[in-house]
Amino acid sequence: MEKNARDLIQKATVAVFGILLILGILEVGVRLFFPHPYYADIIYPDEKVGYKLKPDAHTRATNRFAEYDTAIDSNQEGFRDKDYPLEKTPGVYRIAVIGDSFTMAEHVEEKETFVRRLEALLNKDAPSGHRKVECMNFGINGYDTYQEVLVYEAYVRKYKPDMVLLAVYVNNDFSGNVFYLRDSNVGRPYFRLVDGKLQKVETNKDVLWENYRRSVKRHQFNWYNCFHLYNLQRDFLHHHRNCARGNWDRRASPLRPDDPQSVETFWKSFGLGRYRCYSFPENQPYLRECETISRLLLQKMERRIKEDGCRFCVIGLPGEENLFPERWPGKVKAFKGLEKFSLDFDRPYRWMQTWLPDLSASGDLLDPRPILRKAAEKGPVYFQHDPHYTKWGQESIARILADWLEKKLN
Repeated sequence: MEKNARDLIQKATVAVFGILLILGILEVGVRLFFPHPYYADIIYPDEKVGYKLKPDAHTRATNRFAEYDTAIDSNQEGFRDKDYPLEKTPGVYRIAVIGDSFTMAEHVEEKETFVRRLEALLNKDAPSGHRKVECMNFGINGYDTYQEVLVYEAYVRKYKPDMVLLAVYVNNDFSGNVFYLRDSNVGRPYFRLVDGKLQKVETNKDVLWENYRRSVKRHQFNWYNCFHLYNLQRDFLHHHRNCARGNWDRRASPLRPDDPQSVETFWKSFGLGRYRCYSFPENQPYLRECETISRLLLQKMERRIKEDGCRFCVIGLPGEENLFPERWPGKVKAFKGLEKFSLDFDRPYRWMQTWLPDLSASGDLLDPRPILRKAAEKGPVYFQHDPHYTKWGQESIARILADWLEKKLN
């Protein structure tokens, strides 16, 4: 009996050791090839603009495909940049860059962002005694035009920049301005369209901070989050649950191209909601609201900046589909139903030329697509598993901007 018990214990020990060894090997493999992403979890509520980075914070960011692993540091204002004095040093030409995740660019190191590279390029060949160019980064993940308007008012203008460069990500910045048609209970300040005019909705402090507390609780770190294998299977199950829910949503809500709610449900079920505005016909009410509020927001920003004596320049940063529309059929091949849509990826560029005629006429509105396509021949400008710019993509945008702005500074 004792011998049988010892044999059983030995076999159980070997089995447990074998299982732990296999799990250990899998954990090492996952860490090497599919590491759990570090999210730049320093987004913090701000009653003036809704949110920005937590001031003087430090973290890292990556994705599960290990395509990048970068340090994210914020200044005392809550932006990914160093601190600046309010008063400019004599001889400095100050450029404030406002944008979203493509401008903040957590996917590359801070020195590799197009904002920092632009500054370096503009100062590179400056002769002795020539004025120095200073580029300030006011980009924050997820910002749309309405938040960029608010950021200029609350944080940018007090630094008295000589130029404001708005980096519009054309793929979702405009569609994000009508988020209130889907959900207005966000707490943060925003603008909505009322009788064809902009109406500001002030901050709801209780909702803003309650949403933040829920987010913190939802992303609370537990000991088992240290295991990348656990996170991989959790993400796998989450993905398949969402796919199943998406398939159910599409069955429950048949596609009706003239109904924005139907189209919204259809696109979101694929996780491609940012493309919906490309699929609507020009006379569709949802698209008209998106077009009108985005136009008024940009014109409001242009008017305010010019009143402050600044030069206003705009660049339309393209997504992969805007830059390579020929790739779209291959992208949607696996999504049954999307082939029914004819998407107009040139639409946001036509909109901006119409909305900002003075900037278009003076050459202060830039479409970088032709030059960026040439740059893409030398190397990928987008990550394989992420829609943002690679280091080369950021460098290419910086070079395009440097060539464009250098003539304006002389």
